[in-house]
Amino acid sequence: MLSKRAQEKVQDFGSEGERVYYVRLKGPTTSIFIIAVYVPHRGRVAPCQDDTLQDLENVLRRTPRNDCICILGDCNEQLEGNVHGRTGKWVGGLKSKNADKIMQLLRLHDLTAVNTFFQPRHGKQVHTYLHTAP
Repeated sequence: MLSKRAQEKVQDFGSEGERVYYVRLKGPTTSIFIIAVYVPHRGRVAPCQDDTLQDLENVLRRTPRNDCICILGDCNEQLEGNVHGRTGKWVGGLKSKNADKIMQLLRLHDLTAVNTFFQPRHGKQVHTYLHTAP
């Protein structure tokens, strides 16, 4: 699903488990390591959130330290806002139950939830779905 130009820059690609896929591209100054992930909702059991987060951790541990890491996906958790160096103020709401697991990955690999630093367009939300009532 990459353009012809991007295909010429592929250095590595693969997957870990069912929900974590990655590609490493040769960039102008450093390689760009793109990870696509879908973390299931808390209630899912096969695979569960912890299984998918472990798969993501396995990929991140193998990623060269000087690569530019971009994680794209849906983690199905709301992160806490305004965490210095990790999140901005534009989060989807109150911190959810398993948000600390995502924050731990961010800290461990010195990553930032970049999308939380930008105000959504007028009339748009920072999340795709937010269950507001039981």
